Amino acid sequence: MSLAHIQVTVSPHNSHGEELLKIIWNYRPEPAPPYFVSAKTLKEKGEKVRSALQRLVDRAMENDGSRGYGKELRELAKAGHELYEALFHEIEGFDASIIKTWLDRERAAQANNGVQCQITFVVETLLHIPWGLIYDGSLEMLTDLSDQNSKEHYKDFWSLKFLVCCVYRRILPQWLTVSNYTDGNGVLSVINKSTFDNAVSDLILPQDEVLKWLDDTFGSPLTSSDDFFERWKSSGATCRLLYFYCHGSHETIELHSDDRITITDFRERTRLSDPAPQSTCLVFLNGCNTAAGSEKGTFLAATSERVFCGFVGTETKVPDLFALRFGLAFLYYFLHEGWPIFKTMDRLRRQHWPLGLVYSSFCSPLVGFTPVGARLGIDIADNFSQLPLGTKPM
Repeated sequence: MSLAHIQVTVSPHNSHGEELLKIIWNYRPEPAPPYFVSAKTLKEKGEKVRSALQRLVDRAMENDGSRGYGKELRELAKAGHELYEALFHEIEGFDASIIKTWLDRERAAQANNGVQCQITFVVETLLHIPWGLIYDGSLEMLTDLSDQNSKEHYKDFWSLKFLVCCVYRRILPQWLTVSNYTDGNGVLSVINKSTFDNAVSDLILPQDEVLKWLDDTFGSPLTSSDDFFERWKSSGATCRLLYFYCHGSHETIELHSDDRITITDFRERTRLSDPAPQSTCLVFLNGCNTAAGSEKGTFLAATSERVFCGFVGTETKVPDLFALRFGLAFLYYFLHEGWPIFKTMDRLRRQHWPLGLVYSSFCSPLVGFTPVGARLGIDIADNFSQLPLGTKPM
């Protein structure tokens, strides 16, 4: 897939005591003039999107993936459209409607040439916005009918339409544009053992084959914070993927009821005295609400320092079995097939519609691995949203 990369810089700005966000699109060889939107409004609209997404997840768990979600998806699209309007509702500066019109034309022109437009938000603020759930389609075309809830009806979510990623400004510039590869030895998995054991018994072929391949190729996962930090001391400098499957929140990783890793712990104890120059470790935080941070301390910032190049996380709570299946599929495509983030996440969101919308990418779209380990030759054909989802949120 050929990509046309569009970068949007989002930075804080204060105007006469009002908190604004400065938005700059690189819609030409030179960046467009900035315009300014209300940070408060964008935050409120983002939270409304997450609330609608959570209702979709809750409905799915009530019905265990066995029914349509016409009402919930329409509510999510409506909230996403309000977020879209807030992004282009300038208070000061350049006329944002010009960018909106240009974006529609640019996407159509690139599509005619077989090129996919990809948008990366480069943020200089810890204001957490679910950018991928912006929706710019017509709401009049949507209904509450359960038979109108396919991804084709909702193709105008930006995570599908523009393969949206978000990157925190601290990540070094070369990590925004260059794929980073490894020889396959730098993968570290950490799990909440009780949650994992509860969900793993319900895996079916070929998911359990992927799990065995991961163990054979990269070793068994760690189950405590002490083991993780001890292993990190010796192997952190060469780690390229750090994968957590655990209970989570916007500020903690829970490996046991009395074993939690806070953001402060993570930031302080993953520091390396002499990290390798090529260190580019991606983090996958497969737990609840790991992308819905606060402005006081977030994984967005913690995974953008020193050896890290960002993370993949969740906008809401996520069912435990669905999360395990989704994580294994991610590791299969990303590690086994060697797909870059943009392709991996696009495949997962579309295949596991609609709950794949829960996951967002906070890293360069081009980050990728070369394929490693024995080749499996399997096909992951199921839609995990239509299989049993699990018994409780992560």
